Amino acid sequence: MLDPPDGAGRTLRDISIAFLVLTWLIVILRMSVRISRKCVGADDWCMVGGLVLFSVVCTTTIMSAYNGIGAYDNQTSAETKQEGRKWFFLFQVFYCATTVPIKSSICIMLIRLTPFAIYRYILYGVIIFSTLSAFATIVGILALCTPVARTWNVNLPGHCGPPEVLTRLGYFISASCIVSDWSCAIMPIFILWNSQMRWLMKISVGVVLALGVLYVHLCIFEYPEPVCTDTFSVSDRASTGNLVRFQYVIAYENTTNYYYGIAFIAIWSIVESGTGIIAGSAPALAPLIKHIPIIGRGFIITPEGGQQATKRRWRLQHITNTFPSRSKTEDQSRPQATESQSGQTMMTSGNSNRAAG
Repeated sequence: MLDPPDGAGRTLRDISIAFLVLTWLIVILRMSVRISRKCVGADDWCMVGGLVLFSVVCTTTIMSAYNGIGAYDNQTSAETKQEGRKWFFLFQVFYCATTVPIKSSICIMLIRLTPFAIYRYILYGVIIFSTLSAFATIVGILALCTPVARTWNVNLPGHCGPPEVLTRLGYFISASCIVSDWSCAIMPIFILWNSQMRWLMKISVGVVLALGVLYVHLCIFEYPEPVCTDTFSVSDRASTGNLVRFQYVIAYENTTNYYYGIAFIAIWSIVESGTGIIAGSAPALAPLIKHIPIIGRGFIITPEGGQQATKRRWRLQHITNTFPSRSKTEDQSRPQATESQSGQTMMTSGNSNRAAG
């Protein structure tokens, strides 16, 4: 056991701790807002489930860092490598499981926002697609070695599939994540396009909802430091389209410094999942913005908003509430509208009588 980890292992440990603390803080704030507004929904519980699984993932990566993951071959003993590989195996399984509730939470939130059935069907499809992709990858990881313990202990009798299988599984789950992430990132454009809001409102809400674009870009832009130069050629890099995870998944096939190479897979998995939790929770924190001077001045928007919404008070109840049971907002507004209309009728009839007189 290395104490403390160095190099890539230390980076893995520090990033895991940082995102673990930050995601817990964000989700606690999210649930506090939801509970105070009495609008806790399925998307909130999915995100809580995602946070619990993400906490397990961070635990496995921290333990991996303390057991040789991120170190060069000549820096660790055989026993340390075996223990590190066991923790990394657990990381692979729980990371795949974590993607499901995080993406489901974001999709459920968007489902509540859209009045169009076609968009809802697409989002339901994203949930199903993400779930099946994660399940298939987990099954593939578990079936790679027989018995499973031979994944980290090569001295056990049994057999394992070639490392190329693990690489293909890594490509598969990465591609699945990118497809589902982009679907969630661009969906707010279509949802807001035909909504009854002024353009300034649409831009404000769109910025909050499209935080997922940041989440997606973490999977797309190339990390500047090449890790697997012994097996990753320039043509390979071009064929992957500079996708971060794709760049490092090839480390599963490394024959030297294997534990150093796979550390970067874990690092970017932590960054991706952690950012997903933060971006997916950001819209629910909108009520807290009103306490920020200038920025939060009346920043809230009603689903019925449009031209009927007051100019100085935007209501973000699409996002911050479970689709407001068409509830109190409508129930309170209708009687007022009725009284206003009746008052106008009385005034009109009174004026008519005076004119006749």
